[in-house]
Amino acid sequence: MASKGIVDRRRVAKAIIATARAHADEVGERLRENLAPVLQEGETLPDMVHLQRLLARYLEMRIGTIIAADEQHLNELDDDREPRRQRDAAAAELYDTLIAIRNALSAAFGQEQASEIVGISGPTPRDPLTLHQEATRALERLSGPTPPSSRIQGLQLDFASLRGQLQPALDNLVQAVQRVDLEARESESTIRSKDLALDAFDAALGGIGRILIGCNELAGLPEFGNRIRLTLPHRRRSQSPSDEATEVAEDGGTEPSVQSPPDPSGEED
Repeated sequence: MASKGIVDRRRVAKAIIATARAHADEVGERLRENLAPVLQEGETLPDMVHLQRLLARYLEMRIGTIIAADEQHLNELDDDREPRRQRDAAAAELYDTLIAIRNALSAAFGQEQASEIVGISGPTPRDPLTLHQEATRALERLSGPTPPSSRIQGLQLDFASLRGQLQPALDNLVQAVQRVDLEARESESTIRSKDLALDAFDAALGGIGRILIGCNELAGLPEFGNRIRLTLPHRRRSQSPSDEATEVAEDGGTEPSVQSPPDPSGEED
C-alpha cells in the first residue's frame, strides 16, 4: 500500500495528465493559429499537440518511478520488523539472566554488595543498548579478583558459572543489535533513493504544470489551465512521518479538480 505522500502526488499528476491529453488537440490548434503569423521564411511550427502529450507521458513515467521507490522502501521497512523482534527477545533474555544473577548475589552477599560486584546500582535497565552496557560491565566485574565470602556459611557462588550464563545472553543481544543496525543502514539507502525520486517528480510536476498553464492561456483557453492549480514557487519537501503514512483507498468517482499536493512539512506559506 502506497505512502500517503505518494498517493497525493499520484492523484494530482493523474488529473494533470488527463487534462493535457483531453485538450491537447484543441490547445495545439489554437497555438498553431496564434503563432503562425510570426513564422519567418523557412521556419515551421513545432508540433504543440505532440509536446503536450509528451509532457503527459513524461509525468506518467515519473509516477512509476516514485511508486517503485516507495514500494522498495516499504519492503525494506517490512524486513526490519523481524530483526527488531529478535533484538527485543534477546534483550528480554539478557534482562532475565542479569536479574537472576543479581538475585543470587543479593542472597549470598546482600543487595548493597551485590550491586557493587556487578557494578549496577538501581533497577536493571530494559533498553537494549543500556542493558548491553550494564551487562558488559557486570561480566567484566564477575571476571575480576576472587569473590568475597558469602554472608551465609557454607554458601559459595560459582562466578565462572554465572559468567557462563551471562556471556551467551550478552552475545545474542550483540548479534541481534548488529542485525538491526544493518537493516537501519539499508533503510537509509532506500529512503535516500525515495527522496531523490520525489524531488525529481516534484520538479516535473511543477514545471509541466506551469508549461501547460502557459499553453492554455496563450491559446485563449484559461479555463483548462484553471484546472491545474499548483503551489508556486515549488516548496522544498522535507521528510516527515506523514510521508510514511498509508491510505486505505484513493478517491473514486469523477476526475477531481487538480489541487496542490500538501506540503509534507505541514507548514503553510
